Amino acid sequence: MNAWKQIWVRRVVRAELFSPMWFVGRALLITIFYFLCNAAGLREQTTFLSGTAAGAGTSLNSSAVLGMTYLVAYFGFVLVAPIFLLAALLMIGFQRKKMLCTLLPGDAHEVKAIGIIKPAVNPKESVSIEDSQPQKKPSEILARGEQTACAESQKSQVTHDD
Repeated sequence: MNAWKQIWVRRVVRAELFSPMWFVGRALLITIFYFLCNAAGLREQTTFLSGTAAGAGTSLNSSAVLGMTYLVAYFGFVLVAPIFLLAALLMIGFQRKKMLCTLLPGDAHEVKAIGIIKPAVNPKESVSIEDSQPQKKPSEILARGEQTACAESQKSQVTHDD
């Protein structure tokens, strides 16, 4: 294993509990476990559900244990892993939204709009920027939906702090 793979595996395994990386790592582990069970042929062992052993040389008890292992892996792959991936995506989205709201809290920062660039006529002249628009505040730049969502989250933070 090269160094990059070792670092990536270490990051996934040692991720903070219930972080996006943790959810992605657990979904990946469930997927690997499912494919290993499928490759080992444990799918045939699920015949214990009908009360029959998978083969002539296997007992019903061993067939039940191996079949339950496959069923746990299957339902983990079909149900749990997609939920973990969706949870990771939602957490990433909420973290970015929260970061945006904390970076631009209302009218705290002034943002200057980029003007029109006038090219230099002579090589000795420098390029200048002409202001074509007045200065805008972050609340005017953000989309209306994002602005109200940030304002609502800030209000909820104020009410929870009291």
